Amino acid sequence: TLPDRGSFRVSLDCDENKMDTQSYILTAVLAATTSVRMPRLMNEFKGFFGAKGAPKWEKSVWKKFQEKLKSQSARVQAADSEREVKFKHFDPARFECSVSV
Repeated sequence: TLPDRGSFRVSLDCDENKMDTQSYILTAVLAATTSVRMPRLMNEFKGFFGAKGAPKWEKSVWKKFQEKLKSQSARVQAADSEREVKFKHFDPARFECSVSV
C-alpha cells in the first residue's frame, strides 16, 4: 500500500494530504539514487587529478587543497578534544564529495 501522507506535490484531483502513485515512485527513486555513499573528500583520487590527459596543474592544486583540509581537520579535532559536546560533522575528514539526501 502507498503511504497516505508526505509528498513532493499536491494534485487538484485528490485530497491535499494524500500522495499519488507517480509522486510516491518519484520520491522513492530520488531517495534511492541520492542516498548512495560518496567517496570521502580527503581521498587522494590518484586516478583522477592529473591522470589520463588531465592538466598536470590539477595535481598540485588538489594537493594544496588536501593539505588545507588536513590542517582544518586537525584544528577541529583539537577543539573537539576540549569540548563537552563534540562537533564531529565539522571535521573535513568526515566530508563526502557529494551531499547525500
